[in-house]
Order: sequence, then structure tokens, then C-alpha cells
Amino acid sequence: MTTTITENRPNAREAILMHGMLLGIIAGLIFAMAEMMINALLGKSFLDPLRLIGSMGLSTRALDPDYSFVAAGAVGLIIHLILSAIYGVIFVGMIGLTGQLNASSRAMLIYGWLFGLALWIVNFMIIAPAAFRQFTEVDQLWNGLVAHTFFFGTVLGALTAVSRPKRLASRAPAESAAEYDRHAASRP
Repeated sequence: MTTTITENRPNAREAILMHGMLLGIIAGLIFAMAEMMINALLGKSFLDPLRLIGSMGLSTRALDPDYSFVAAGAVGLIIHLILSAIYGVIFVGMIGLTGQLNASSRAMLIYGWLFGLALWIVNFMIIAPAAFRQFTEVDQLWNGLVAHTFFFGTVLGALTAVSRPKRLASRAPAESAAEYDRHAASRP
């Protein structure tokens, strides 16, 4: 009787998913710090961005200075990291599905900037006015456009450019998935 031992290795889609989640979280942390520094430079509270994000889950009462910052900040950080991971998966997934994992670093930065712009438009111009009006009150230039395009989108593009799995960087998405799976299967 022959026993076959198989390892649980991720396929290409799982690898892209995990890669996107990780890069999204890293870009999200950089983005959150930039938001807080921008707030401080604008003469506002350094911690207000976390309160603002926390208000998505706790209602606008989280914005009240008397409301526990620990609660508002913790909920804000959790929401922010979950959304950042989701956005990272979407970005890396789109790059992978379009066969752009091997695009130049310059192109990846542009893709990231455009992705950040799209996030700002969707989140601040469409969703916020309908569901989270408190987000329409932030400085749309610095805390909106600049923060989303540069400190999230461009950072996400840069992270993708420097960390893309070479075995997945192929012009054809189906080929990169098959190549990854073949590579994973051939490892001892």
C-alpha cells in the first residue's frame, strides 16, 4: 500500500489573495499614520481619524471627545485594517487578472494612484454622503484626495511593485495561475 503525502500549498488565487491582504494592511497602516499626521499639521487632533473611522461602527457619538478613545480608536483601527485588507485584495486581484503583475514599477505606481483616486471617489463622493455624512466634513484635499491617492494607492502600488511574486508575474493570468500551481506541485 502506497501512502501519498500532500502538502497544503496555496494555489495562485489563494497566493494573490494573501498577498493582497498583507499589502493592503501594510498600506493601510501607512495611510492611517499619514492621516493622523495630516490632521496634526492642519491643527486638528492627531487621533481624530481613528475616531472618525470608529464612527462607522459606533455611530457619530464616537466623535464626541467625551466618548472613550480606547473604544472608538480600537473599533476604528479594526474597521480600517479590514477595509485596507479588502482593498489590497481588490487591487492585487485586478492587477493579476489583467496580467499586469509584471508591469513596470512606474506603471504599478500609476495603477496604485488611480486605485486610490477611485477609492476616494467611491468612498467620499458616493458612499459617505449617503451613509456616513461625518466623512464629508473632513478636509477633502488633504485628508481625502492626497491621503487616498498618495498615502494609500501609491503606497499599495509601490508595495506591489517591490514584492510581487515573480512566479505569478506573467502576461496571461491563466498562465500565471497554472505556472504557480505547477511550481507548487513540483516542490518536494
